[in-house]
Amino acid sequence: MVRKQIMSTVRKYLQETGDPKSTQQILHYVNNKLRNGTNARQLASLMPRIDNVERLEKVRVSSLGGGSHQTGVWQFKETEHETIVTITTVGIFEREQVNIVLNL
Repeated sequence: MVRKQIMSTVRKYLQETGDPKSTQQILHYVNNKLRNGTNARQLASLMPRIDNVERLEKVRVSSLGGGSHQTGVWQFKETEHETIVTITTVGIFEREQVNIVLNL
């Protein structure tokens, strides 16, 4: 249940902002938004499993102590869904079907 809540929160955050965010920025947002929050390891394992979220690149970040580590940059991926709607009209003597393609 907690994993689904984290995944939903991350998806909404990336969708609303529209900008690429690093794992650390997402972690900070999730910990401020949710009561229990999460840790970096759990978030890193959940990120690839979230629908419509893709990793753009890995970035090396240096810390104040002189070390460095890699972090991912993530973005919400817009997808087009094609829906075919069939409309059937029935007249007195004939029946007609029309297919309409909608890109949502």
